[in-house]
Amino acid sequence: MTRSRRVGTAACALLASMALVSCGAEVPAGGAKAATTDRSPVSRRVDPEELFPADLDLSVRIDLGRLRGNLVGTSRELLGSELGTDPLLAKALPHARVVTVAMRVSNLEVGDRVVALEGDMKGLEVDPLAFRETKTANGRVHVYLRRDEVTRDDFAAVVVLDQRALVFVSPVEVDSVLRVLGRGPDERRPDPSADGVVTVDYRPHRLSRSLEKKFPAVGRIIAELESVKGNIEVGDKGVVVDATFMARSEGGAGHVRRFIEVLRDNTVDTGLSAALRNIEVDAASTTLHVKWVLPPEVVLGVLAKRHDDGAPPTQAAPTPSSASPSSSSLPPATPSSAPPKRDVPPSAPPASTDGLRLSPPAPLDPPRTGH
Repeated sequence: MTRSRRVGTAACALLASMALVSCGAEVPAGGAKAATTDRSPVSRRVDPEELFPADLDLSVRIDLGRLRGNLVGTSRELLGSELGTDPLLAKALPHARVVTVAMRVSNLEVGDRVVALEGDMKGLEVDPLAFRETKTANGRVHVYLRRDEVTRDDFAAVVVLDQRALVFVSPVEVDSVLRVLGRGPDERRPDPSADGVVTVDYRPHRLSRSLEKKFPAVGRIIAELESVKGNIEVGDKGVVVDATFMARSEGGAGHVRRFIEVLRDNTVDTGLSAALRNIEVDAASTTLHVKWVLPPEVVLGVLAKRHDDGAPPTQAAPTPSSASPSSSSLPPATPSSAPPKRDVPPSAPPASTDGLRLSPPAPLDPPRTGH
C-alpha cells in the first residue's frame, strides 16, 4: 500500500477513532526551477489554506485543539506515521493545533500534496544544508526549496508563514504554490471550514481513465458531483458525520442517493459495517444531506482492533491551552442493542468486499462529460 493511499486509510481510521504517498521518479531539486514569488509582491497576512492550488481537489482539516485526552495522542500518532518522514515536520507536529492536507483524488498513489501545520512554531528552523531560501516580497512569508533531488512523494519546499504555520509542498506542486503566492489564491481551491474536529472539502475532478476503468461505478458517481463538504464531531452519541453533496443535476443527485442507500442497506451485522445502517439521507433538488452516527462502542472497537494489529495508541498528550471550551472526547461506551436490520428483498448472492456485502446498484445514466 502506497504512502498516499495510507494517508486516505489513516484519515478513515481517524474519523472513526476521534474521530482521520509510492515512490515516484526523481524530479529536479525543489521541484523547482520555478520563478520566484517576487513577480507580484505580497504585503499581507497569508493563511495556509490560501496556498492550496486548485489542481488539488480534496482537503482534510484536523483540529487537534478540539480534542482531549488519549484522542490527541492517537491522532498525532496516526498523522506522524502517514504524512512522511521529514525531520522538520516530525518536530513541528507536536506543536500543531491544526493539520490540513490537500491531495488529488485522481492519482493519490503518486503522492502530490500540500500539508499545512498551524500552531506555535517558534524555535523551529529549516535546515540550511538541505534547503535554500528563495526571495519573496513579503517579510512574513519565507520560501525554502530543497537543494538535493527528491522523489515525487517527498517534500521539495517549505513555506514559513510568520512563526504560526509551516506548509510542506511535494515536488509537483511547488510551481503551483509559488504561483499562488505571487498572484493570490485560486478561486476553486479546496478550503475546508473550521467548524468541526475534522472538516472536508472535495471539489471533484474527473478520475483518470485508468481509475475510471478500474472503478467504473465510483467514476460515474464522481462525475455527477459538483462538491462535497463535511464535518465530524464527537458528542454524547459518539462520532457524528455530517456531509453535504452538491450534484450537477437532479438526476445526478438521484444516482448519488441510490449509491449511498445501496451501501447502507446491504451490509453485514457486525462492527463498522453494521454501523452503516445508521446513515440518514435527505434530498432536495441537487443537494443531498447525509448524517452518520458511529456509536462509542463501534469507535472503541476500531481502536481496539488497531491495538491488536500492533499499533497501540500513544499516551495522552497535554491539551493546548488555546483549545476550545467545547473540546471533544469520546464518551464511555455503554451497552446497546444492535441497530435493527433493514428488510432487503431477496436477490442474487451479493458480492463481498472486505466484509462489506453490496448488491449491485441499478444501472446509472451515462455521466455528463462537461467539467
